[in-house]
Amino acid sequence: MKHIDKTPYRSESGEINIINRAQGMLKYGMSWYNRIKVQDAIAGILGRQLGGQFILFQNITLPETDIDLPLVLVGPPGVYLINALHERGVYMAREDEWGTLTGETFVPARINQVKRAMTMSKVLQVYFDRLGQKGFQVEPIVMSADPGLHIDSTRPAVRLVMSDAIDRFALSLIQARPAFDMNMVAELERVILTGKSRQAASPTGAQESAQAGAVFLPQEGGSGELEFAFSDETEAAPGAESPSVVAAFPEEMPGAARPKKAKKPKRKKNQIGRAHV
Repeated sequence: MKHIDKTPYRSESGEINIINRAQGMLKYGMSWYNRIKVQDAIAGILGRQLGGQFILFQNITLPETDIDLPLVLVGPPGVYLINALHERGVYMAREDEWGTLTGETFVPARINQVKRAMTMSKVLQVYFDRLGQKGFQVEPIVMSADPGLHIDSTRPAVRLVMSDAIDRFALSLIQARPAFDMNMVAELERVILTGKSRQAASPTGAQESAQAGAVFLPQEGGSGELEFAFSDETEAAPGAESPSVVAAFPEEMPGAARPKKAKKPKRKKNQIGRAHV
């Protein structure tokens, strides 16, 4: 497996010293280093199982955007957005909800890891679409390499992979029917690393993507079209999505509120029950 690691504050030898660890936690949140360790563990397991036809991107920032994504796996079966968890304990995934049980009461977690994975996969999907890479779906996955985390699930909205199932997950990818050839895998790698697509550069693709090379630049007023902050501090409210993402794609984001229809005014009646004219 090809592993492209863009983790900030990591040295060329792959280490993160104490000073860089503190800087990373100040910038990305107190759980940043724990997330990196879990990502490294997942990357190690996948790397031992998957062959050279797979590419794993770690902490990649999509070009011309402020979008930071934790783990993106690209291979012949498809594209997978992996939200790596550092939590421990017993959690419950109930459709698109994420939380714990207190007695028989479901208590939503401060950070909804299911919706976080869904949001990141949707943002990556829009990124691909606008560069002319269509016809496939980015699959969101919630994954943990820590045996101290157990997840009970009821019709979860994303695929859940716990520590004892990562090997089976990798095996299922190897045995899956290919959706991409190796040229397509290389093209998606190019798109993720450079923000440029050969398809978007063609006359037809250029019309569809509306000059995709500049589509992610900030709009007038200072906000970019695909802003997304991946830090615990930005998700203080349970189940909340990134405000800038929802504002940019209100009709495309999962769970986005739709405008309510205006109610028709009621006709007033007089004392004998007849409507005024």
